[in-house]
Amino acid sequence: VYIVTNERLIAVEFMGLLSKSINVTQIRKIEDVSYSQRGLASSFFDFGDVIAETASEQRTADVAQGEPSSFTFESVGNPNEVVRIISDLMDKEEHEDNNNNDH
Repeated sequence: VYIVTNERLIAVEFMGLLSKSINVTQIRKIEDVSYSQRGLASSFFDFGDVIAETASEQRTADVAQGEPSSFTFESVGNPNEVVRIISDLMDKEEHEDNNNNDH
């Protein structure tokens, strides 16, 4: 389950009936967001992986210590739209931070 709010990205991964993993990052910690579509089926049915690179130092199995971490939302429908929404939220957060720093 992937959730995008105006302040956070949340990834909930269920592993069997009794286990789940929850990964959360704030929009302001996202440095870059992109997506990839591989193969004819993903292009035809418009799904792909959305990758959000973050500034936090999360230590997950696929991220070495000190490297930027990333959220990968796998097999998301309309990934271009998801990237646009996250990018808009990043721009809004940056604009709000700049306004707060000016005062």
